[in-house]
Amino acid sequence: MKKELIINSDGNKLKIAFLEDSSIIEYYVDDRTAKINIGDVYLGEVRSVSSVMNAAFINIKEERDAFLHYSNLGAYFSNFKNFIEKTNKEINLRNLKLNSPAKRSLTQEVDKLGLIDEIISPGEVLLVQVKKEPICTKGARVSCDITLAGRFLILIPFGKDINISKKISSVEERNRLKILVESMIPNNFGVVIRTVAEGKDASELLSDIKSLLKKWNDGIKKLASASCNEKIIYEINRTSAIIRDMLSPDFDQIVVNDPIIFDEIKDSVKKIAPEKINIVKLDNSSIPIFEKYKVEKQIKSLFGKIVSLEGGGYLIIEKTEAMHVIDVNSGSKISKTEDQEDSILKINLAAAKEVSRQLRLRDLGGIIIVDFIDMKKSEHRTTLQNSLNEYLNNSDNKAKVKVLPISKFGLIQITRQRVRSEIQIDTSEKCSACDGKGKTKSILTVVDDIEKKVDFLAKIQNEKSFFIYAHPYIFSYFSKGIWPIKWKWIFKYKTIIKIKPMDSFAINEYKFFTSNEEEIEMNKPDSET
Repeated sequence: MKKELIINSDGNKLKIAFLEDSSIIEYYVDDRTAKINIGDVYLGEVRSVSSVMNAAFINIKEERDAFLHYSNLGAYFSNFKNFIEKTNKEINLRNLKLNSPAKRSLTQEVDKLGLIDEIISPGEVLLVQVKKEPICTKGARVSCDITLAGRFLILIPFGKDINISKKISSVEERNRLKILVESMIPNNFGVVIRTVAEGKDASELLSDIKSLLKKWNDGIKKLASASCNEKIIYEINRTSAIIRDMLSPDFDQIVVNDPIIFDEIKDSVKKIAPEKINIVKLDNSSIPIFEKYKVEKQIKSLFGKIVSLEGGGYLIIEKTEAMHVIDVNSGSKISKTEDQEDSILKINLAAAKEVSRQLRLRDLGGIIIVDFIDMKKSEHRTTLQNSLNEYLNNSDNKAKVKVLPISKFGLIQITRQRVRSEIQIDTSEKCSACDGKGKTKSILTVVDDIEKKVDFLAKIQNEKSFFIYAHPYIFSYFSKGIWPIKWKWIFKYKTIIKIKPMDSFAINEYKFFTSNEEEIEMNKPDSET
């Protein structure tokens, strides 16, 4: 299976498409101007405590206060709290008493059923880590259970356990990794061994541990001179984090269209997996990178309200205030030659596969209701239920998902964890051809304009070869048929002329390029002056 990351630099945003066999599986938008990244650690001040919600609101100097629930205090919250000693109502951050995890004993774990107002109060200063970005009207969600993610390991200050990814199934490998990490980790640090650590030698694991310990110690040193609400530990940007978490030995290429971002990504890959440095490539052609790799067309078809299914049928995806609703429709694709129940099962199975893809692609979270086509046979309902569970819980799907049994009405309820903001792309847009006025050039006028310019380039400018990029409809006009118009041009002008379809172009938009992919600047033909 071919795996690729295609990264499109668009101003202050990076649009990242993860492809498997040229099909989009995940899509991210990295806002380079964003102030908050998941994993950032702040010295936050408790603004207020809500006993009803059993939660606190933390000031981290953002537009909205961060939300800290009691369940996110962490097992060893008291150890983090002791990092800062409150002398009076005024927080004197210059006189902090810092205690290294390696030099203190762990206190009793926090009661899982306790009340937050019995542990913290307004005005206190806490170390908090961003776990979820701000979403809609909600502020960031934070936790006092600090973790630092590396390539192979996750470091847990004040922890005591070594946990291993369940996806590492070999008992011998699990024991090997546990013994190695136990010999490397300092006292009072816990570790989670990630799936990608499988098969790695001691030197690679030790390098990861040293890097994480340095990151922690550098952050703690800043506390002595930090001001309230200051960021103590910076997480890497989303693009680097995606590469760190997704990069695997079977990755084929990472392609980016910006030289500066290319250098950044190359540096990140060099630190994470130096043996994969050659898969990072710079695309500097004049063709938009998402057009070149057929990403633009997929985005427009996959993020709309209606999504077509392989083999027939379609989904309708609606968002409400409380949940997402997905309706499965057969359209006119029910086969007349085979059993109707079998046809319905095929459409439902195709829908189950596409639903799992859409949840991952758009990162839909919360409650999702899927209305499948009704099936009478219980064995068909069981097949559908098992298939949906398999798709939603495969090894590549990192979000936590729960699926309830299918109801007699054909409804399946799903709850899915969401970390980042939901990807929403408006596939409708103001017509670039008419600027929203409702009038534009006719197709024949556009065709006539192109033919005049082809004649001008071939005869007057004496171009020996060139390309025309145009809307797919215009492309078809010149390229299809028994004797395509483009072939008539070639014989007429003795010039190599190629035409390429561009999905992102308006119906009246077209451009001319040389064979070296440089846009042709030309004077208008006499008929247009």
